[in-house]
Amino acid sequence: IAAPPSPPSLSGPQCKTQSASFGLLFDIDGVLVRGRTPIPAARDAFRKLLDASGALRVPVVFVTNAGNCLRQAKAAQLSDVLGVPISQEQVMLSHSPLRMFEQYHHKHVLVSGQGPVEDIAKNLGFTQIVTIDMLREAFPLLDMVDQTRRPKELPTTTPDFPKIDATTAIIVFGEPIRWETNL
Repeated sequence: IAAPPSPPSLSGPQCKTQSASFGLLFDIDGVLVRGRTPIPAARDAFRKLLDASGALRVPVVFVTNAGNCLRQAKAAQLSDVLGVPISQEQVMLSHSPLRMFEQYHHKHVLVSGQGPVEDIAKNLGFTQIVTIDMLREAFPLLDMVDQTRRPKELPTTTPDFPKIDATTAIIVFGEPIRWETNL
């Protein structure tokens, strides 16, 4: 019997201690940054967690209820803001727990929200993805509210829209820009 896989490191590639009796969990928005601007004392306070070689003294995880980007992008932003390498394994976004819903990963899902929603869904393991924009492009009359994006002439065929027997799940990655279109 094989040993279960070890969990991903939550302390980052530069953490030297794996024996700490505690770890720290930081909320990102409003605690470390406000938008893309670091909160003035956050960078200095965070540096107090580093040893002389620049490695974290304790495991650190960053959480946010934002869901409009990939974990890699948020880790890169935090690395830049804090001046310390942060790995994507240390970042939990609002959609990160969806990775555990493996029973839906190979079924048709409709995704909605802001940012690169298709890339986010793929990164979480979903493989048969339809976005609201794909649906709106294939069926322009479904959006009865936003007539400014409606084509002047309706297409005679549905452009490369996947044949879907049924959509198994609808995933909302945060608030979409146009709720009326998404509804």
